[in-house]
Amino acid sequence: FEEIYRRHSPKVYAYLHRKLARSSEVDDVHQVIFLKFHRVRHRYDAKFPVLQWLFVIARTTLVDHYRKQGRQVPTTE
Repeated sequence: FEEIYRRHSPKVYAYLHRKLARSSEVDDVHQVIFLKFHRVRHRYDAKFPVLQWLFVIARTTLVDHYRKQGRQVPTTE
C-alpha cells in the first residue's frame, strides 16, 4: 500500500485539484479515495493497472462528494 500511495498519490491529487475549487476539498477527497482503496485492496485483480483502479475509485468518490453537497456533477472529464 505504501508503495502504491507513494507512486500514484500525486497523480490522483492533481486530478482532484483540476476538479475541485478548494484545497481543503482536494485534501479531504484525496484521503477518502485512499481509505477506500485500502479497505478493498484484497479485491484487486492484478490483470488491471492499479492506477486505472484508483481513478475509478477517484471518479466515484468525486461524484459522491458533489452529490453530498447538492452540486451538479460535471459531465466533462
